[in-house]
Amino acid sequence: MSDQDSINEKIAEYAISKVDFYKIHCAMTALDWTYVELGGEVPTIAYLKKHCKRLVLDVLPAVGNASISSGGFFVEKFSPDRVSIKFILEQHSFIIQ
Repeated sequence: MSDQDSINEKIAEYAISKVDFYKIHCAMTALDWTYVELGGEVPTIAYLKKHCKRLVLDVLPAVGNASISSGGFFVEKFSPDRVSIKFILEQHSFIIQ
């Protein structure tokens, strides 16, 4: 593992430590929000943490600002040491003409 990989691992661990995965899991359970890759099951808290950490690790090496989303998570990198993690239940985008 390179020095940068080790740094990114620490950033990812810190970032996901600030997320309330229990609250996310409760919302997903209440909504019966399932993941296809889990055979139509609601993901466990451990799986949600692993999935979110993978997204953080995927976005960190990007040059400049970057974002990635999957499974309700939206991860943004604003600078080498600033990451935002959101869990989005509903979002609408539209053009007003």
